[in-house]
Amino acid sequence: MALLIYNPDDVSRRRQVPASEHARARYREPTQTAEFPMNIRFLTPALHGIVDYMAAAGLLTMPFILGVGSTAPLASWLAVGAGVALVIYSLMTDYRFGATRILTFRQHLVIDTLAAVGFALAPFFLGFHGLDAWYYWSNSAAVFLVVGLSPARNSDEVPAMAHA
Repeated sequence: MALLIYNPDDVSRRRQVPASEHARARYREPTQTAEFPMNIRFLTPALHGIVDYMAAAGLLTMPFILGVGSTAPLASWLAVGAGVALVIYSLMTDYRFGATRILTFRQHLVIDTLAAVGFALAPFFLGFHGLDAWYYWSNSAAVFLVVGLSPARNSDEVPAMAHA
């Protein structure tokens, strides 16, 4: 049985291919470089504003739909208060859906982060159990996620991302 070994230096076995095919063969998808930075913070301030008002609607309605407040009535009213506060400081933020534009977007993100910490600690300090506790922990995780996906700059440009 003959063993065939490919020798790349053997010119007689190479086939002629167009230059464009060579270029495609050498092309690699861009990785993280200065030209194509991979930025996970894709949630622009305008999109963040939409998420804010949707979250406020959820904070105002979901405690009553889910029955939050079974271990402590304060659990449902704390969410309603947080929803009202979210509407107020969203209207005061300098982004597309803000009305008075008193707060910078960075200050808004700081308030969001403080709210997420408050949601995470509320079950421990206020004695929430079961659904009430999980409601606040899930809200905390969601707010941390939104803050993590939002750039700390006030620009609605979509950051340059590597194309997959």
